[in-house]
Amino acid sequence: MRESLKREEIVRGHRLLMALVRSGKKVSGNALILSFHQQPEHNQESIPPCRVAIHLSKKIKGAVVRNRLKRRLREIFRRNKNWFSPGFDYLIQARPSAVHLTFDQLKHELQHLARATNFSSPNKTLSPSLMEGNKRDGANYCTNAINPTKPVVYKQGSGNAQNPA
Repeated sequence: MRESLKREEIVRGHRLLMALVRSGKKVSGNALILSFHQQPEHNQESIPPCRVAIHLSKKIKGAVVRNRLKRRLREIFRRNKNWFSPGFDYLIQARPSAVHLTFDQLKHELQHLARATNFSSPNKTLSPSLMEGNKRDGANYCTNAINPTKPVVYKQGSGNAQNPA
């Protein structure tokens, strides 16, 4: 039995990645950033599976370290596809601090970020927890997976997420 991501579950092509980066919404944690965007060929008759791309910061040095982190993130995504909405592309970006996290800590943070982007209604609107969070300065806040006292910010209009100081 093949235990890897299928070809149709990986975001391929420069145009798709650029569309995901430019117009995708972002949710940020301490070590990971999750961007998401509806797939361009999405229609109501057949919903394609969710797709993923993984990007690591250039500040993460060493091929062994970079490849281990990519393998861990791919495996977390592969085992937990049910966290992600079908018909959407996801970009998982890792910050240098992700290198020091265990597999379980990475899984917990990615689960939290995926939960913040969960689409519960059939018309694919943002989840109530994301839209109706604690509002401050025109942004929505949810708790951070690693550090619950440091909230995650999601700005709906700009597509940017930040950790407030």
